[in-house]
Amino acid sequence: MDIMEKIDLTPLEVFIKKIETSQGKITSDLSKLESELGQYKQEQEKKYRDVVRKVLEMDNKLNTKFKLLGEVILKLDKETKKD
Repeated sequence: MDIMEKIDLTPLEVFIKKIETSQGKITSDLSKLESELGQYKQEQEKKYRDVVRKVLEMDNKLNTKFKLLGEVILKLDKETKKD
């Protein structure tokens, strides 16, 4: 009798099937995570753009207010020199 005939391969075959099934699930889960990561990245980029836009808007408003303040100071300076 050959040694291969003496070895029962059924448990090994079951183990191999379980590994193959697990690999499929892992691959599926990995694809799902990659998709979620891509969506998360897009959301974060959008939030970043929104924050930058808001900061630039605030900076523009601040510059406008300082410009107006400077103009008022110059005007008051001229008026006080006339008197």
